[in-house]
Amino acid sequence: MTLKEYFDEIDMKKTLQSEASQTSNVSMPEKKSTSTAKRSMNMSSISFHRPRPLSDEELLANHDLFREVIRRDLIDKGGSAKVAFKRLDLNGSGNVSCQDFGDGVKRAGINWEEITHMTRPRELFKLFDLDKDGVITFQELFPDTSDKEPERVSTPEFWNRWVRRNKDLQMAANTGAREAVWQPKGPDAELELLFSTSESHEKAGDQKKWMAATIRRLKNRGKSDARCREIVAGHLPRGTGPKDREDVQTFSAQEVKVCRKTYNDQVNDPVRNIQKVVYDMREQRRVLHDFRQKLWSVTMEPVMRQQMENDRKTAAAGVGLGGLGLGGGAGPAAGAAAGNPKEPVETEPVKRSLKSIAQECNMENAVIEDICKDYLNYADKSSEALAKRGFGKLLQQLCPNRTISDSDSEHWWEQVIKTMPPDDLKARGLIDFERFAVWFSTSEARA
Repeated sequence: MTLKEYFDEIDMKKTLQSEASQTSNVSMPEKKSTSTAKRSMNMSSISFHRPRPLSDEELLANHDLFREVIRRDLIDKGGSAKVAFKRLDLNGSGNVSCQDFGDGVKRAGINWEEITHMTRPRELFKLFDLDKDGVITFQELFPDTSDKEPERVSTPEFWNRWVRRNKDLQMAANTGAREAVWQPKGPDAELELLFSTSESHEKAGDQKKWMAATIRRLKNRGKSDARCREIVAGHLPRGTGPKDREDVQTFSAQEVKVCRKTYNDQVNDPVRNIQKVVYDMREQRRVLHDFRQKLWSVTMEPVMRQQMENDRKTAAAGVGLGGLGLGGGAGPAAGAAAGNPKEPVETEPVKRSLKSIAQECNMENAVIEDICKDYLNYADKSSEALAKRGFGKLLQQLCPNRTISDSDSEHWWEQVIKTMPPDDLKARGLIDFERFAVWFSTSEARA
């Protein structure tokens, strides 16, 4: 026998009893013995079928149904399983006693007596206290729901999820089709935006004209200012000030300030949030830039130093002598290297040819020549050395598609100036073309 059949038999029994009682009340016997005889005859003519007792398996199935119905009602009343359990567990211990459970279910508005046909809260408590330890835990009350907080995913997992969910967005960004949300995506969208703006302005103008005309007509009819405001400006809150001659509460000066502040906050709060996000993005950009420079100093700077050291050793051995921009002619040290003792030996570094610099930088001769021409445009004409101000302009000339900030230029200038030997140029804060070309060939600016 199912639970539905069991309850149907009980309802049929109640119906028959009510019909029998109505029949006995309608018939009015003249004598008590006659009424008693008729009542006994009517009751004897109705045969009641007592439902058979339920088996243990059927009782267990009914209990599972009772639990499921009460769980569903608790979740519907609370909105979620966690909220429903918190309403039962008032002290926050994670365990619900018999008294707290009965009071909480009753407080939630669940008619458990009609659902389970039980009369005592203790019987209802035993339905959920499966381990019989005297308390109900979250897992016993809601076994199919976890009370643990969702674990935070790691950065690689989050990145993989984001890439999988935004494949179309990435493809649009790579193809250049992605545009800002606040900008129209085309001529049609721009026209639609202009039309909607013009229409809203027209509606606002018509509304202002209507309000002015209505207020003027009401004033001509003798209406007060407060009455006109309530009739015309329905979007404003009702006044709480002293009443006027028409028994209408006026709009006090304090309410005007509060109303103006409310309207201003609706505009200023989003502006403040946007400014905060922009400031945070600037701070993140600065931190990212610092980390990028530190990473470059750890990875590329040692390589550049080693290249500079090899270059100085090569220059000391007399390899690649010649002028800077002309590529011919020997310097003062060439005479001494050729065995001419009368030629004075100077302590300034030997200038190398553009061809040898191109070989060291692993660049083509034409590229080095173009860089040298741009270099000479910003360098000093006499010493052919480059100052800090010309260094930034030269970088912008060589990297036209890249925005070079002042912090980038400052950091890169320090990198080049460190490679200069301790000579007069370094003392004056100048660099030569050789050091600049070697640095630029492996620098982040060129990449």
